[in-house]
Amino acid sequence: MRLKAITLENFKGVGFQQRIDFKPITLLFGPNSAGKSTVLQDLHYLREILQRRNINPDVTITGGLTDLGGFQAVVHNHDLRQPVRIKVEIDLGDEQGAAELPLNAGRSFEAVNFASSAESVG
Repeated sequence: MRLKAITLENFKGVGFQQRIDFKPITLLFGPNSAGKSTVLQDLHYLREILQRRNINPDVTITGGLTDLGGFQAVVHNHDLRQPVRIKVEIDLGDEQGAAELPLNAGRSFEAVNFASSAESVG
């Protein structure tokens, strides 16, 4: 299994839809404020949504307790009227990486025992 690409829209400094393709080795480099951390924080945010159904995370459960600051801090321009869109493309047939989703130990997404329910943003 391999993460092939992620598409972001209205997440932190990314307003318009941006697609990032991942290869077996992907390096993120650039000047300060170029968006390197945004890509990594988006993956933490996605895990919070899928694993804990937490759409308004402040401190995440992974990545050394990454502080995302809640939905208002991650939505582009702090505009709560805008939807955050995240699209992940995974190659399940690729031999690289783990054979199971570490998110839920290989069970289906329906079988996940979520630690908390979604919080409303408002």
